[in-house]
Amino acid sequence: MVAYQTNGERRNRQLRPGVLERQPLLDRVARQGGWPPPGQQPTGGGGGQGEADGDRHQVEDGHRSQGADDTSLTDFDIYFSVFCIDQEWPEDPNELLAAGKAAAGSAPHFGEALVNDYVRCSVWPVEEQPLPAVTAPGTPPIPVVSTTNDPATPHDGAVRTADRLESAVLLTVEGDRHGAVSGGIACVDDNVAHYLVHVIPPPEGTVCTAD
Repeated sequence: MVAYQTNGERRNRQLRPGVLERQPLLDRVARQGGWPPPGQQPTGGGGGQGEADGDRHQVEDGHRSQGADDTSLTDFDIYFSVFCIDQEWPEDPNELLAAGKAAAGSAPHFGEALVNDYVRCSVWPVEEQPLPAVTAPGTPPIPVVSTTNDPATPHDGAVRTADRLESAVLLTVEGDRHGAVSGGIACVDDNVAHYLVHVIPPPEGTVCTAD
């Protein structure tokens, strides 16, 4: 269980796969944007404060909309229905099964199981529609946050993504966790909150350490 606050009321949420507690990041966004903390009413004022309050409410409402019983946006059925269509896959599932056995050589604990989880994509009932490489030309700077020893999404993939995007800045987190934003790492959350408020990414080469 994890405790959190909504509109000043303390609640408990059952942690389960796909649930991310975002309150620490929202608190940082509120502070850097000059907003009241999430759950508190604005005090008013001029100079564009009303617009900022509106932005704050949009962020907080989006946070509240994913209640304790809402897993609709993180369900793995939805994940695979997108992932299996967005990429090309072997038509023969035995190719993936063989790749799984090969992965067991370098990752004996989970390698084969993780690869085998995607065998379903080789027999997915809908034809693939592979996405082209995304370069995002003309966009504001895009921060890419990645953990060096992430067990699920390798850091090398984040490096390639940052290189491919025209305006990306890689923020590297030294650690072993999967995901780092709103994970209790002040260095990460402060940089991300600063970007969300000011659209200014962290300096190139920024490295944070997972506590």
